[in-house]
Amino acid sequence: MAATQKMSAASLPPLGNGASNALSPPREENFSQKLFALLEARYGDEGFGVDQVCRQLCLSHMQVYRKIKRETGRSPGQLLVEFRMAKAKHLLETTDLPICEVADRTGFGSHNNFSRTFRRLFQCPPARYRANSRPGQVINRLK
Repeated sequence: MAATQKMSAASLPPLGNGASNALSPPREENFSQKLFALLEARYGDEGFGVDQVCRQLCLSHMQVYRKIKRETGRSPGQLLVEFRMAKAKHLLETTDLPICEVADRTGFGSHNNFSRTFRRLFQCPPARYRANSRPGQVINRLK
């Protein structure tokens, strides 16, 4: 039996050879890809949170926390809020949706919670951010 184990172990390719890496991305890259695909698909769902991230990725809370913290320097909750806020900024810059609709589309159930979080992160309310991001349109409205 020992000879069989030696033969089977000897027939395996060495760990870390280039061939296996060429076929699939490293685990951390794969995690990042899955994580950001999941965030992109679900950020607008008000009920989507860290628990759902863990379930979807089949990882424990601690595993998700460690991986996200190592890759981004943020907690999973912070990452989700910042991801949603980046989407909100884009909507404010490129659409005329009411602020409450932007809040709803980015997964914030409460307009007040959205505005408070936006103000905390960007030091101005969403309406002012929108106005400042489109100076030409503000001038056109004044004419």
